[in-house]
Amino acid sequence: MTKINSIVAGGCFPAPTSPSLPKPTLPRPEPLPLPLPKPGGLDRLLTPGRSQQLANSQGNQLDSIQKGLKNGSITEKEAGKLLDQQAKIAQATASASADGVVTAREAASIRLQQAKAGLDVFLATHNRDRSAPRDPVANEQAAQLGRIAQGVRSGSLTGAEANTLLTDQADIARTVADARSDGDVDFIEQQLVGIRQDAASFEIGLEKHDGEKAPHAKRLNFPVLF
Repeated sequence: MTKINSIVAGGCFPAPTSPSLPKPTLPRPEPLPLPLPKPGGLDRLLTPGRSQQLANSQGNQLDSIQKGLKNGSITEKEAGKLLDQQAKIAQATASASADGVVTAREAASIRLQQAKAGLDVFLATHNRDRSAPRDPVANEQAAQLGRIAQGVRSGSLTGAEANTLLTDQADIARTVADARSDGDVDFIEQQLVGIRQDAASFEIGLEKHDGEKAPHAKRLNFPVLF
């Protein structure tokens, strides 16, 4: 017994050790995304000039559409598609200026849309599709587009207001195109189109004379370079 005890006590048998556990590896924290820089003073200063430039381009394209409607080089069906484009451009303008600042990136994006729309207007006026020139319905729509173009240029129509009015004009053009698809516009169809155009004309007047203005209508009295 003494010998056994002495062997155990002397350390012939290794002392029990606890198993080594792997060190926990904590996930590496991901860096938080940096906040986007807010539009600075320069963007705020240049907003009226950018807004005016975009408005002038849209006004010119609306003038081309109304001219095509008058002389018959743009059909009502084509006008419906072109005015849908213009309505989307107006909506993009409204979104860009919603915070009161039109940045260089926002203006460039809208200019790309306008470039595509301008090409489509050119193609529509130079293809073989024609309608009767000096048509009374087309002339009335052309006159309304002229009023919208003037409101866009002057800033009396905001992007959101122009979007609403141009969407309505596109729908009127499609209504006329559908009525003429069978080759004959009957009395009821004429009356329905007339009612739509009268309502649209009234709405244009309301929107142009309310208190809402586009950014370039509030610009300073001295020119802004951009």
